[in-house]
Order: sequence, then C-alpha cells, then structure tokens
Amino acid sequence: MFGDKRLSLTALGVFAQITSVPVGETFTAADLAEVSSDCLAVAEAGLAELATHGYLAAVAR
Repeated sequence: MFGDKRLSLTALGVFAQITSVPVGETFTAADLAEVSSDCLAVAEAGLAELATHGYLAAVAR
C-alpha cells in the first residue's frame, strides 16, 4: 500500500494512524482528527480515499 502512487500523503498518514488503533476497537473520523493537527474534513478525506482504493471498508454500528 505504501507504494501505491494513487494514495496521497494524507491517506497514508490516516492509514498509519489507524494501525495504532487496537484490534477490535472502533474509531471515527472525529477520533482521528482529535489526535492530529488536521481538521475533521482532512481525516474524512483520507478515509474516503482509502475506501475508494479498496484499503478500508466502513462498518455500521
């Protein structure tokens, strides 16, 4: 995935942050935005990009 040139640095950073979430725990874009200097819109954009390219699937609660 880190060699996938379709992904922006934002998406790669969001993915890196996701990997720090313990297995089985859920998270939201707001959770990701809280642990960075970026706003919610940036976290949402990174998540959307990962989903678009097949690296992330949303799960309904």
